[in-house]
Amino acid sequence: MVLLLDEACIGEALGAAEATVCAEAARDPAIRSGLEGVARDEAEHAALAWRSLRWLLSRHPDEATFAERRFDEALMQHRVRLRTASQDEDLSAWGCPSQTVRSAAQRDALDTVVSDVGRRLFASR
Repeated sequence: MVLLLDEACIGEALGAAEATVCAEAARDPAIRSGLEGVARDEAEHAALAWRSLRWLLSRHPDEATFAERRFDEALMQHRVRLRTASQDEDLSAWGCPSQTVRSAAQRDALDTVVSDVGRRLFASR
């Protein structure tokens, strides 16, 4: 359940946010299109992960407290990681904006979509 929360529910959502901001920055239509596909795939993976977690908790409701606590810990760990983004070269035209820009997109997704979906899931338990 820990990996499902950390890598799939949260990680895939952050990957979708990063791929989206990369696609928006890319000037080349082929690069943009490829990154848009990655963003869609990552968003679909995150949605599947959340459905899987919901199913898992419906089968094992006694794990809900553990899962919610782990979710809160994972949010905090990701926030810390994203606050300490290193500076790198801005290659936006090629679909790779600076780490600062990519981290900002991930933080926004973490603070809105990921947090909201998780809170609704655990509130429904």
